[in-house]
Amino acid sequence: MDTTYRILIIIPLLTISLLIRAQEEKLTFQDVDHHSLELYQQGDWKGLIRYSNQAFSQGIDYYFLRLRTGIAYFETKKYMKAALHLKKALEFNEGDAVAGEYLYGCYIELNKAKEAYEVFEKLPPSVRENLKKSQPDLRFAVLEAGLIEGNQMERFDTLDLDGEDNIYGETDITQDGHYFSGGLAWGFRNGYSIYGGYSQVSLNKNKIAKIGDTLSLDDQYPLRQHQMYLNGNIPLGKGYSLLPAFNWIIDRYKTVMPKLNSDSTAYLFPVEDHNIHSYIGYLSATKDLNILQVSIFGAISNLNQQQQYQGGFQVMVYPFGNLNLYLSSKLVSHMNDESNHFIFDQLVGFRLSRNFWAEVNATFGRMQNYYDKNAFVVYNVTDEMKMKGSAKLIYMLYPHWMITAEYLYLLREGEYFYYSIAEDQQAVPVTVTKDFSNNIVLLGFTWNF
Repeated sequence: MDTTYRILIIIPLLTISLLIRAQEEKLTFQDVDHHSLELYQQGDWKGLIRYSNQAFSQGIDYYFLRLRTGIAYFETKKYMKAALHLKKALEFNEGDAVAGEYLYGCYIELNKAKEAYEVFEKLPPSVRENLKKSQPDLRFAVLEAGLIEGNQMERFDTLDLDGEDNIYGETDITQDGHYFSGGLAWGFRNGYSIYGGYSQVSLNKNKIAKIGDTLSLDDQYPLRQHQMYLNGNIPLGKGYSLLPAFNWIIDRYKTVMPKLNSDSTAYLFPVEDHNIHSYIGYLSATKDLNILQVSIFGAISNLNQQQQYQGGFQVMVYPFGNLNLYLSSKLVSHMNDESNHFIFDQLVGFRLSRNFWAEVNATFGRMQNYYDKNAFVVYNVTDEMKMKGSAKLIYMLYPHWMITAEYLYLLREGEYFYYSIAEDQQAVPVTVTKDFSNNIVLLGFTWNF
């Protein structure tokens, strides 16, 4: 009985104590304004962030609190969260130079050039004048070059190319080559920008044909692919933007095209010139949700005289609100000559030091006449890919240079065909596939104006 009596007394006392404490912790506007200013003047950014979030949770929300909180997040390098509070501050006081300049700084740190331009155009003339050097019309110039190596010749060297019946067989072998690209980005008012680039792929190829277990043809020929590329960023406001792109592609090469002569008793090996013009039209729409960016995209192309359609969506995440860690996931539906495949791409990037980043990337799915990176990188001059992996190092040599080194591994499925005697004694073509790989090493230089 005594125990029950004590419990009945303690419970009301605890309830009253908690209610009194809750009343004591209830913040007022005057308390918040005074204490947040004090923390701001002391430079206690973490304390200011904790205190501001407590005030927001109790419904206290006004311009100076958002501004101080945004600056606190900026000073702790959490630029995504800083941008969120600074945009809220501008909703209270549109056109404010202090909030605008800090928001501009957030977007520069996050490498969001088009958003930075949107903010820049709304700043007072005196502030824009001070920031002009960081917003040149010519944004950046980039050069990239590298070597392409493959092991298809070694993988195919032991094959019985003309089959068990020793009638006829042939294949095209991809050997080594090199890659080069260069481009310029130009900015305009209100966040508009364009990028124009040129790239060239040069590959050494080999046409091999075998008849009756005898090598009848071993013809090496170079293939050159030229690409003229153009894209543009179109800001739509409220975090929405469009990116249209166009890629004009020219493939040039000479190769032997074996065929039977008119009496079907022997093979002829005439040389033919190939000059193939192709195009890719691409469009993506992006919504910026601060630490999250969501894009949908679609494209149409006619690579290698076949029709392709690509469509899908991509999600870019910045978990810590800065570039210390970022992840990109992309799902693509790719139709090539009425054959559809789903392709999944995952990228993870992370900061190694103040000026040093690393990225790893993997792509899975059957990829033939496939294109990536807003239709700028095209995989159409050799055999179908089954997987693509890469590792990239990025070094920022402030204030202008960026240096990149990248390694790519491409798992491909090569094929050859031969004739075999069927049950009706007719020669029928048989296609056989065999895996091989390409290794690509790229070195890039970017100059930010």
